[in-house]
Amino acid sequence: MQNYQESFVCCVYNSHFLRYCIQNPADIDWDQYWNPRIYVDNTVDEPQQTVCHSVIYDVNVWEAYIVERHRLKGTFLENLELFHFPFDTQVTSTVIAAE
Repeated sequence: MQNYQESFVCCVYNSHFLRYCIQNPADIDWDQYWNPRIYVDNTVDEPQQTVCHSVIYDVNVWEAYIVERHRLKGTFLENLELFHFPFDTQVTSTVIAAE
């Protein structure tokens, strides 16, 4: 079955490089610090994707976390499970992989 859906994926990384320097997120070269290169594996075609980055600082323990958010819209593949037809409910999944 092909199902059009919207998914939201969030990746978090503890960055030792940004720990002691608080920067404006607009000035950060994100590929220099972290790029998880994730993609969705069960799409029919290339999904529409919006990627946002941010940094969360925990000044109590001097930690910095890079957060990468992906909002995906597209057509996803899913197997139909018709055990209780016509009263079935379907759960769709998003298969996420990294290069």
